Amino acid sequence: MALSEQVISESVDRYWRERDRYLKLATFVADKCQEMIETGLLRATVSFRAKDTERLRGKLRKQARLHGEEPGLETVDDVFAWVSDLAGVRIATYLERDRAVVVDRLRSIFVGPEGQEIDVEVKDRPGELYRATHCQVALPPEALVGTYENLSGLTCEIQVCSLLAHVSNEIDHDVRYKPMMGPISDNEAELLDALGNLTVSGEVIVKAIIEAQEQRQSAIVGEFQNEYDFVVRMRGKFPGAPNFADHAYQLYEELLALRLNSPAAIDAALLDGDYLARSSQLLQDLQSTCETDNPVVVTVDPGSSDALLVLLLERYARQIEERHPAGRGRGRPSRIRSLATRVPRRSGQDKTRARAPAT
Repeated sequence: MALSEQVISESVDRYWRERDRYLKLATFVADKCQEMIETGLLRATVSFRAKDTERLRGKLRKQARLHGEEPGLETVDDVFAWVSDLAGVRIATYLERDRAVVVDRLRSIFVGPEGQEIDVEVKDRPGELYRATHCQVALPPEALVGTYENLSGLTCEIQVCSLLAHVSNEIDHDVRYKPMMGPISDNEAELLDALGNLTVSGEVIVKAIIEAQEQRQSAIVGEFQNEYDFVVRMRGKFPGAPNFADHAYQLYEELLALRLNSPAAIDAALLDGDYLARSSQLLQDLQSTCETDNPVVVTVDPGSSDALLVLLLERYARQIEERHPAGRGRGRPSRIRSLATRVPRRSGQDKTRARAPAT
């Protein structure tokens, strides 16, 4: 039995009744993605939506026209299992290279439709403009509590692409797959090819602009201007941390709270002696302590700004704990507090020698 108009109508009616659940799911997923972008200091934008009911009807009718004789969508449940983007989120990165970085981080936040690893499909189409990675995600069990309990069993499609690719993707899709008057003309095809070339060139220019800005920032002295400036000016001090931006946002906030607001202040307070060897040992010690937890609730990442964080925790762990009190009604402890509580108390900790004044 093929997809019938009756099944289409019943599917749209059911979705209309349940659309608020999909909107709640999309909102939750988008919030988590925004948090991931901010804490990882990635340059990207996040948008979300629940599918419009009439767009769903149009999609199903198009499927019926194109594949009307094929079985597979015989019931409403079949339709809901087939349509993957009732809840949708888009992450548009400034840099094409960050597409893979974002996908890797999504794996640590969400689960797949069956509770396993998220489903990932690279949708780059040879010979066409479209370049994006689609991830099908569901909320992990620990998120399905309270007001989100009724989201169990639902999935959300996350589309990851560059900002410039997003523009060309939308134009390409509208011209190629939504033709109102027959197949596209040779002129349209040539213009789409030209747009594709401009997109690639534009991404090269965006990358060059960001690199030029970072080169200029690296020569600046004095206080950090923002978290991005902090990463640019400090990561060179930790050559063994290629992903220094990871976890850097909260670290930056803690440094500011302690008035360690410039490279000179951090150097004076934390980077004395063979600080790289000390950082490596502290990372190992802290990771060993974390692994004694059952279950493991927090870990360290030597390739990230944790290489500097452990030096901060070595001397300021108790002050950081006090800044982030935990207990009933305060919610889940922050990552930095969880790590601070696992740092062994040492003699003289938090009684550091005088720091250089902020410059």
